[in-house]
Amino acid sequence: MSDYHLSRRDILKSIGAGAFMLSLGNIASQVKAQEVESNLMTITVNDVEIHYETRGTGKPLLILHGFPLDHEVMLGAYEPLFETRTGFQRIYPDMPGMGRSPSNPNVNNSDDILRVMNDFMSVIVPDQNFVLVGFSYGGYIAQGMVKQTPDIIDGVMLMAPVVNPDDNERELPEHVVFAYDEEAIAMIPEGAEPLILGNTVVQTKPVIERILNEFGNSLSRGDAEFLSQLRQPENYSFSFDVRELETPYTKPSLIVTGRQDSTVGYAEAFGVSQNYSRATYAVLDRAGHGVYIEQDLLFKQLVHEWLDRVEESLEI
Repeated sequence: MSDYHLSRRDILKSIGAGAFMLSLGNIASQVKAQEVESNLMTITVNDVEIHYETRGTGKPLLILHGFPLDHEVMLGAYEPLFETRTGFQRIYPDMPGMGRSPSNPNVNNSDDILRVMNDFMSVIVPDQNFVLVGFSYGGYIAQGMVKQTPDIIDGVMLMAPVVNPDDNERELPEHVVFAYDEEAIAMIPEGAEPLILGNTVVQTKPVIERILNEFGNSLSRGDAEFLSQLRQPENYSFSFDVRELETPYTKPSLIVTGRQDSTVGYAEAFGVSQNYSRATYAVLDRAGHGVYIEQDLLFKQLVHEWLDRVEESLEI
């Protein structure tokens, strides 16, 4: 059985944000990830350079990655869904300082990143409504977008979202392990075990292989100095309470969490669902922060059902 029961919060506490970012870079250099075919484009919005990729045609669907990752992780999560459905133009940006998007002196905190993502969409799909997805930290930014511009967002999905940006105040379950494969664990590069095993509860070959393949390239990119600065509490938190909405958000919504997510938890996301009047709130057992990997089939079914509801609402 695994000896690693540290969540990312525990790791951050023990080594600090700066050392955590350096450790990610060291891990990434050892991980042999699959190269993803890329159609990357670049745009400069108010002097901020954003690299992004689009797939498909139809209703714009903005998909935001987590911290400190990039859009390629989200390709692995969402593109398989569109092998069997059409009608959505998926837009995958690298947020500032992450992936191939460089840091910028005018982007220093989550308020700034939220502003950049709002500006980005106003240029990419001007005068159009869009649908929104956010994973982890991307889910935090997505909540900010819903708060600021609810009328132009026709549906939202939050996957394992950050709700409480303060690591020390999150309501978290204990880290547990349900399945463990010694051969799979041996595939993990030396030094990466606490990070990977501390965030998974299903430690089998399919899960470990997918994490190594889909996350390795993402971890090797990004501006480590900027990311360490962003992860400081005063920068990571919005300057406002994102959970306080003037009126409930009334478009089709989906919030998916892992019952054993010891990184951001699951319980606090229920409070978010109370402000989203058409939200399905799902807590999946046998899943940690990588809920879409550890409960792949359930995840896909839930997303398809949410997209069906979005399409139905657009037809009314």
